[in-house]
Amino acid sequence: MQLWALSHGDIHHPEAAMMIALGVLALSPAGAVLSLDAYLKRGSGRVSFQQQLTSSSREAKWPILVVQWLFGLMYLSASYSKLSIGGLDWPNGFTLQYYLAMDGLRWNSLLGVWLSQYHELCVIGQWAVLIFQSTFFLSLIFPKLKWLYVPIGMVMHIGIYLMLKAPFWQWTALYLVFIPWSAALIYLKWMPARPTIDPELGEASAG
Repeated sequence: MQLWALSHGDIHHPEAAMMIALGVLALSPAGAVLSLDAYLKRGSGRVSFQQQLTSSSREAKWPILVVQWLFGLMYLSASYSKLSIGGLDWPNGFTLQYYLAMDGLRWNSLLGVWLSQYHELCVIGQWAVLIFQSTFFLSLIFPKLKWLYVPIGMVMHIGIYLMLKAPFWQWTALYLVFIPWSAALIYLKWMPARPTIDPELGEASAG
C-alpha cells in the first residue's frame, strides 16, 4: 500500500523506518502481553495479566536494539550524504535558507518564511543538525547520552515539520523505543522491581 501511495506523488523516506520496525516487531515476542493470543491465554485461566506483564524474555531486547541502531545508521547515512555531496559547503546557511523560503511559500509555512530571512540562524541550524546526525550513534554506546539526544531528536523532527512541513511523524513515533518502559512500569508500581520467570518466554532479566 505504501509503495502504491508513493507512486502517485512526491517520494519521501520517513515511511521506510516504520515499515522496517513493523517487520522486526513481527519477528519478536511482542505479542506476549498485548495481543489476541495473550488475551485468549488469560481467558483460559492459565495465566493472569500481571504474570504476563512481569514475565521477562531474553529475546525481547533485540528488536528494541535493532530499531535504536536503525536510527543511528539513518542519521549517519544522512550526515555522510551531506558531507560527501556538498562537503563543508552544505552547512553554509544558504542551503537551509533556500529550502525554508521555497517550502515555506509552497506549503504556507510562515515560520519557515520568517526564518529564511536570517542567515546566521540558518548556519547555526545546519551545523547543529550535522553534528547531531554525525554523533547520534554515541548515545547507543553510552546510554546516558540518550537523555540528551532523544529529546533533541524529537524536537528537531517537530521543528522540521513546523518550518518545512516535512512530516517525519513515523520517526517521532519510533523514538518510543528509547523509553525504558520497564523502569516506567516499576515506577508506576505496575510491576515488581525484579520480574518473575516465565518458562515459556525465557529466563528473567537481572533487574
